[in-house]
Amino acid sequence: MRVDVRYPEAVWQIRDVRAAIKAGDTVGELLEKRLEGLDADLTIKDAGEAGIARREKILGIAPLDTASLEDRRLEVLLRWYDIPLYTERTLCRKLDAALGEGNYTLTVDLDQKCITCQIELTRRLMLKSVQELLEQMVPLDYLFSVELRYNQYKDLKKYTYRQLKGKTWRQLRNEVIEFADDEVLRLS
Repeated sequence: MRVDVRYPEAVWQIRDVRAAIKAGDTVGELLEKRLEGLDADLTIKDAGEAGIARREKILGIAPLDTASLEDRRLEVLLRWYDIPLYTERTLCRKLDAALGEGNYTLTVDLDQKCITCQIELTRRLMLKSVQELLEQMVPLDYLFSVELRYNQYKDLKKYTYRQLKGKTWRQLRNEVIEFADDEVLRLS
C-alpha cells in the first residue's frame, strides 16, 4: 500500500530530502513485498518456496531434488496434521510398558488441569524418563508433576524395631528396604 505524498516544489528541490524520500520509498516497497510473502506463507496451501522449506525444516523432511513445489506441499500437509491422539488410556499403556503395572499411581484432575504421577521407589531410576514422556504427551495447558512414592509409617509398622534399627531415617523413607532374609518391603 503505497501512499503518494506531494511535497511543495521548494522542499522537493532539496537534494537530501529527495534522496531520503526515494530511499524510504525503496525500503517501503521491499517491506511490502516481504509482508505479502509472509502473508502468503501463513497457510500450507498458499505457501511459497520459503514457507514450504521452513515447514520441511521443522518436520525434518529432506525433499528430493526432483520434487515439485506441489509434491513438497503435499508431503508437508500429510505430516503436519499427522499428530497422534493422546488419551489417558494411551498414557497408562505407555507407563505400564515403561514402569510395569502397579508401579505408579496416576491422578488426572480435568477441572484443575493437573496430572500427578507417583512412581514406586523400586522404579526411581525411571523418574526422568517418565517426566520426558509426560512432557511429550500432556497438553501444554495442563500442569504435571512426577514424584516418588515414599515409604510411609503405615507400611513400616509391620516390622520390628530390631529389623529397622540399622537404617537411617532417610533410608527408611527413600529406599527400598531389604532384610537379610531377602524380604523386600512392597508398597500396596
